Formats: sequence, structure tokens, C-alpha cells
Amino acid sequence: MKFRLDETRKFGIEIELTLPHRSATLASRLGAVGIDCYVEGYNHRTRDYWKITSDATVHGGDGYSPMELVSPPLQGRDGLAQLETVCAVLAELDAKVNRSCGLHIHHDANDLDIEAWKLVAKCYVKHENTIDQLMAPSRRGNGNQWARSLRNSYIGNTVAEVFARIDACNDNWSIQNVFRTRYVKLNLEASAVHGTIEFRQHHGTTNFAKIAAWTCLTQGFVTRSVAHKPVMLRTSDKPFDSFMWQVDAPAALRRYFWTRYLRNGVVEGDASDAVPILNGEIARQTRGPNSRTAAQRAEEASVVPQDRCVAQTAPVFDIEASTGQVRIVVSPVTGFSGATYTISTGTSNVAGEVWTQLADSARFTTDQMVRLYELLEEAQVVS
Repeated sequence: MKFRLDETRKFGIEIELTLPHRSATLASRLGAVGIDCYVEGYNHRTRDYWKITSDATVHGGDGYSPMELVSPPLQGRDGLAQLETVCAVLAELDAKVNRSCGLHIHHDANDLDIEAWKLVAKCYVKHENTIDQLMAPSRRGNGNQWARSLRNSYIGNTVAEVFARIDACNDNWSIQNVFRTRYVKLNLEASAVHGTIEFRQHHGTTNFAKIAAWTCLTQGFVTRSVAHKPVMLRTSDKPFDSFMWQVDAPAALRRYFWTRYLRNGVVEGDASDAVPILNGEIARQTRGPNSRTAAQRAEEASVVPQDRCVAQTAPVFDIEASTGQVRIVVSPVTGFSGATYTISTGTSNVAGEVWTQLADSARFTTDQMVRLYELLEEAQVVS
């Protein structure tokens, strides 16, 4: 996947993890690949190097030690390149995460005025249920004490009530008080300590693609708020679509998170008003409200259920692999129940190796198509 970041806006990353080594081993290995890193006691000070600290909220076990790896302020493509190197070292050292681990992303917020602060808070409040569907179950709703729901900061709040409380605020401190604590999914109190806004909801991970994708998506909250892009109270019957449009997510990022949304989500909102969203049972999400062009439909055809397909010819994807060209043709199958596809493709180099994992059958369901694209992305065949 190609990631897009504002080259001028700094960001920082906190990775909670467990490791079958001492902290000093991780610091030494990072230093060997050109990443300055030091072990420190627990602190909240911003450094110009990576630091490893203790964290009482992270639990180890089975020979694994809990710790937190915190980046210095990073920026743009160079920052992502540094993160990729760090994640490669974590994989090499067999780092793992568990339910106690989280991923926290900070974005520079020194250019946010009071209107921008209100907008970024309202954007997260409005789309919180949709964001929940991108997360592990332990990070949804109000189920995690270190990343509580913004909507449940007061008992019985509706989105309209939270919006009204935010609109009544005259300064950033008042907006922070609406949510009462920094242990919520969107921590505004970080502005007083670091000059940042902190996104705390993401479940623990040491996977570079997941961290980079979430960093890019959350930066969209900040940049769209600085631009004073309004957040309307009205809801959409296509919540994922509305959310991606709201944060100006580019096509590759929308596609990446759409696969996560399909894989994780079977309800919208609370379980009391569950709505099935898999297997084409509700309308396919689109790029943005009323903005889906023919070119965009072709771009996203890999996850369009058969009963939503109107094209009579097969979509064609020409994908450039690291060692050559791979041609993938996706064709809806007629005469069978459910959404299925037939696939024809080259069987050489990296793509061929990935392909064989799904090539036992001539037909593939929508979920299998989503999984195929994930495998291709992981193999860096498609971006």
C-alpha cells in the first residue's frame, strides 16, 4: 500500500508490546540498524530518539516482558521509513501483543484553533461506531478502561447531546472537560503536555502496515479540522462511506480499511440495534456520498458482491510485481447462489506463490476475495 502523509505535520507513535528479551536487547538491536534508542524509566517526556519504558498497564507472561516503545517526533515519508525499520526489528526479535497492549498515535496540534478542536472531537464522536468496527472487540464501545468511549463520557448521552456540549465550549480546556479524562479514544489533554492530539483506540500491533495505515487515517482527522471542514449531525445509511469521505481518505486507504470493516463488523452501533453488513445484505459502501464514478467502481470491484455488479464484462487488474507483470481477471459467476467469482492469473514469482494459497477451488466468495487482496498487499504485490 502507498501511504500518504502531510510532510509538514509531525507525528509520534507509542507501541505497547511484549518481548522474549530484555529492553536493552531491543535498544541495542535498533542501534545496530541506525535507530537511536535508549532504555529509560517511566516518563512522558518527548525525546529526539526512540525510548523504551515500562508500562504498568501492559502484561507479559510465558517468558515475555511487557514494555512500551515510544518514537521521537517523526515526519512524512522519512518518519514512515524509520517506523518500518523499527517494525522489522520487532518482528526479528519475535515481539508479540496481547489484549493489554494498545497503539497510541500523536499528531502535532499546535495549529488548531478552537473551531478546529471542536471539529476533530465532533468527527470522532459522530463516527465512533464505525471506527469501532475497524478495531479488535476489546477496543470497541466502552469496553477498555484506557480507551473509553467518547459518547459515554456522560451516562445516556446521544450524539446530539455531545455535540451541544462541545459547541458550548469557549476554549480547549473546556472541550477536554466534556470527556472528563485522558483515557478516552481521542485524548485532547495531550495538547497541554506535548502540543499534540492523541488517538488511543487502536489495539496493540507491531505490524508496519497497520500502524502506518492508522497513522495516515488519524492524520486526516487533524488536517480536515484545521481546514474547518464541517461535521454535520445528520447520519448516513452508509456509515463507512461517510467516515472515509469525512477524513479525506485516499483510495488505497479506503480499500485497506474496507477489508477490515468487512472482516470485523456484523453490527452497526450497539448490539441492541444490530444490522448485518456482510455478504451483500446491505448496500455496498462507496467512496463518498453520491460520488462513485465508473472508474471508482472498477477500482473497488474486487469486493463488490455479485448481486451488486452491473458490469457485463469482467474487471481487469494489471498488477506490477517486483519481478514482472501479473494479470488478474475477476469474473462474476452466474447460475450459483451467493456472490462468487472465477479468477485467472499468472502463476509466477511472488503473486503465484500467494495465489496458490487460495487456488484449490475455481470459485471464490466475496470474503475470500477480500482475503486474497490482503495477501497480495502483504506480499507487496499490490498497493
